[in-house]
Amino acid sequence: MLGNHTHFLIYLLLCALGIGIQIQILFGATDSYMGLRLNLGDFVLIFAGLFVLISLIMHKTFWPKWQSPCNDIWFYSLIGLILVGLINAYIQYGYISHWALLNRGIGWGILTGYIFFAGWIITNFTEKALLICMRAFLLFALITIICGTTWFFMVQLGSYYINRTETYIQFSGFMGNRNAFAFLMLCAVIFYTYFDAHKIMLIPKLQIFLTYVLWFCLPLAMIFNGSRAGWIGTGCIILWFLLSKFKYSLRMIIPALLLSSLIIGLMYKHDPQSVFREGQDRKISELVAHDLTAQTDKIRIIVAEDALELWSKHKIWGSGIGGFLEYQEEKRGELIDQIDNSALWVLTELGCVGAFVFGAFYIMALISLWRTYKTRQDIYGVSAQAMILVMILFALFSLVHQILYARYLWFLLGLTLARPDLFSSSEKSAQKLSKA
Repeated sequence: MLGNHTHFLIYLLLCALGIGIQIQILFGATDSYMGLRLNLGDFVLIFAGLFVLISLIMHKTFWPKWQSPCNDIWFYSLIGLILVGLINAYIQYGYISHWALLNRGIGWGILTGYIFFAGWIITNFTEKALLICMRAFLLFALITIICGTTWFFMVQLGSYYINRTETYIQFSGFMGNRNAFAFLMLCAVIFYTYFDAHKIMLIPKLQIFLTYVLWFCLPLAMIFNGSRAGWIGTGCIILWFLLSKFKYSLRMIIPALLLSSLIIGLMYKHDPQSVFREGQDRKISELVAHDLTAQTDKIRIIVAEDALELWSKHKIWGSGIGGFLEYQEEKRGELIDQIDNSALWVLTELGCVGAFVFGAFYIMALISLWRTYKTRQDIYGVSAQAMILVMILFALFSLVHQILYARYLWFLLGLTLARPDLFSSSEKSAQKLSKA
């Protein structure tokens, strides 16, 4: 059984992890290497992993338990799939690229560490641990969204109006990638709104006020972020809450959205380019008309065509992890871009087998979350309900962006897929072990 000092250490690690997974660092980027992407949370995870390993060896804690007995099987299947993808690349090309080994291979090991550590927390600790973790995660996200939106509105937009500068800094928080940050903002808004709607107090005395401010800032934050997928995702969650929590939306969400919509309308009336700084309105109409002029969209189409062409040659097992970059350099003489589409990346480099394993895991996760939502009325049930919406948005983002390796996604998934109802029995067993 763990002592009070150990509990305090775990709570401290959870706070550091909840904040660290929102801060991304890029190492070693060169013209020929896209760099190694790490999160500050990865360093926290190392210490957390050592602590978990020692506690398991000493029989002080228990291995994570999941809502579905098959979850462990699917987790190990995903690990095996990534290993097969690396081996397949070595067989086909005679070596494994640094990008494939570090970003995709070791990167997947890190994601597995996040989901298992989150599951370990839920299995071995009370709901206080979940509350502390979510409080740190959401409070940091809210501060980033609110402060960042305020700064962009006062400085960035002011500079555009006054100096007419063409320099445009995208609002990407601490993630380094605006699309990953757009998805993070939506995740934070979803969880915070569900907690507030079910009267789970995260920030006493300020929670209602922060709900208004958060929903007021969200549309503006997405404007400054510029992610078209983020714009669509924002519309989807607004519609979701209107349909599922109509009275709450009328009281808490709609007033804030009306005010932010008024400000956006005034910005557009003064100068449409202050809202569509990157010509998103033109890009969307071009996509519908199949008449692309934007260079980024042209690159996406070229990359997608090359990816499908490569998949047609390796349909079952894929081209191996890193195979697309090799194919692109061989075909075009240079690296244009990686596959910015999670679903297409899995299909191209891991084949139909990979697509089946990931698809089956996704369906299994949704079923487990639905069962938790239907059978529990506490913070775990509310978290599962929020995670269902996050998973739906993940499917949407995965069609146009590569966010499969987002740390916060897998950490949140681990927190919501684990079985909290085993805590009481785990505590009794730990007490018996401590007495033995």
